[in-house]
Amino acid sequence: MDTLVRPDTYEIAALSAECGVDAVKYSREKGKPAFALTRPPGHHAGPDYGMGFCYFNNISIAAEHLLNTGDQSIAIVDFDVHHGNGTEDVFGNRADVLYISTHQAGIFPGTGSVDFLGNDDGKGFTINIPLPSGCGDSTFHSAYSKVITPIVRQFRPDAILVSFGVDGHYRDPLASLSLSSNGHLAMAKELLLLSKECGNRITFFLEGGYDVPALSEVVAATVGEFIGVEVPLEFTDITDKHCLGRSAVERCSKNASEYWSL
Repeated sequence: MDTLVRPDTYEIAALSAECGVDAVKYSREKGKPAFALTRPPGHHAGPDYGMGFCYFNNISIAAEHLLNTGDQSIAIVDFDVHHGNGTEDVFGNRADVLYISTHQAGIFPGTGSVDFLGNDDGKGFTINIPLPSGCGDSTFHSAYSKVITPIVRQFRPDAILVSFGVDGHYRDPLASLSLSSNGHLAMAKELLLLSKECGNRITFFLEGGYDVPALSEVVAATVGEFIGVEVPLEFTDITDKHCLGRSAVERCSKNASEYWSL
């Protein structure tokens, strides 16, 4: 009931997916970051189903396009507050796509266990970091420094794709993580820095975000970061100063260290 279908739904959702494909093509051709303002979003849509406001999995379609046109490996980093169950379902048994998700534990869609690291050939190429309510800037800094950055660097992708959700923001009404606008921008900066190791090939895909002022300033600041325009941020309160989610990050690191040097 949260993913209604109208006569024009297919066309609109297809345009959103096409937007993502155009963005990754631009990033590859120009050697520059890109931001796909994909609406509807996509990371809850699986190979044969839609759910959670998602009809087609925009980021997965774009990743498949790149793999079908010459690339060998793609890293997808998902920091939407909800787990990208659809993306995990698409690539969970494959080694050519690394999928890493940070998300709030215990909320919709109920997937994303820290103990799931992929199936078959994909073992070790799915990394889930479910975080307790209240986690914010310092926890995400720890997750990136201890898990995400070193794994992406070891994977050596041809391109990085980002499921860019702003619903982990402390202003967002649908969940209860506590990221500030600065915290979101810090993740974007870290991924932009990582993308220098793959020819500046990084594309951000808009996923969730239900507080429009917070969503707006975070997206604008991220785009500003890679076009050289500084955007002032208003929503900068930090409540998680002492790594509230330390144990969750450490558990993920322990599991992932079976496959990666951490």
